[in-house]
Amino acid sequence: GYPQTHVMWHKTAPELSKYFTVIVADLRGYGDSLVLPGGTNHKNYSKREMAKDMVQLMNKLNFKNFFVAGHDRGGRVAHRMAKDYRKRILALSVLDICPTLDMYENTNMKFAKGYFHWFYLIQPAPLPEKMIMADPKRWLKSRFNRSSKRAIGRVEDEYFRAFKQSKRIHATCEDYRASATIDLVHDRKDRKKLLNIPVQVLWGKNGVVGKQFNSLKIWRKYTKKKVYGAGIKCGHFIPEQNPKETIKHLKFFFKNNVIYKKGIFYAPIDDFLNLVNKETGSQYSINYNSLSIENTLAVKNPSTSSMDLKQEKKLHTTLQYVDLFKPRFFMPFAGRYTLTGK
Repeated sequence: GYPQTHVMWHKTAPELSKYFTVIVADLRGYGDSLVLPGGTNHKNYSKREMAKDMVQLMNKLNFKNFFVAGHDRGGRVAHRMAKDYRKRILALSVLDICPTLDMYENTNMKFAKGYFHWFYLIQPAPLPEKMIMADPKRWLKSRFNRSSKRAIGRVEDEYFRAFKQSKRIHATCEDYRASATIDLVHDRKDRKKLLNIPVQVLWGKNGVVGKQFNSLKIWRKYTKKKVYGAGIKCGHFIPEQNPKETIKHLKFFFKNNVIYKKGIFYAPIDDFLNLVNKETGSQYSINYNSLSIENTLAVKNPSTSSMDLKQEKKLHTTLQYVDLFKPRFFMPFAGRYTLTGK
């Protein structure tokens, strides 16, 4: 989020890495990442270009499919990733945002006062840049209220180290200028092209998004699949203000949208279920039971009369077919799931 770096995940990434392969990266123009000129219509800081950066990173690391979680500015990039790379993203979690287009379209005086920086940073260069450069530390501190300052603590020094560079102050302004121009063009163009993945929405109960927007209602307009959501007892900087709840929700959401088998198959549960039902001609539901260190997928049907030998053979064939998938990365946990016949 603004004006942070990837270090904002320092309280959550270590614990999450016990369950997932975790990749954290600075957005273009933030932290120690690449800084480019804004380009025509601020194109170089469009969420489309930033999303492309992230996907190219995952390509370099040989990750073909993956989950994405993003907070604030990162959440907007994550949303664009899910739109532009639909076959790559398995599930999406966004923290303390609603889609940019909806937030602008629902702007009123209350929102403008709470998010005044949205309208300040988009002013033509170099007005906001020069004003911020006059006292960058004071500006950065103004972005954190009293409660978030306590949560962020000494990490604020790291944020200032990266942010105080004039080229990065300009780059981050360009990020906001892009959001108010070219990003809205992209968002309007594919607004009706719904995602086909589960989405999790987390918001700070004490923040602007939590108080002024119905996040669940808004995000349900953007995907065909289920939208999960929860308000967290904190302000805007959720991963630092309430890391325990952040870890709990991210872990639960991503684990519940994965199938993990011996043979390392990885896919959203509902996609797997659709495959099983298609191949067997039946209707089954998957009940999440527990996690264990065993690499097993328990397949059961309590009513044997509802699955004849032909169906059972098809099911086994389906499971063998699933085993043929060759994913590019691994999850350091194993799930135990039960396939229940209806």
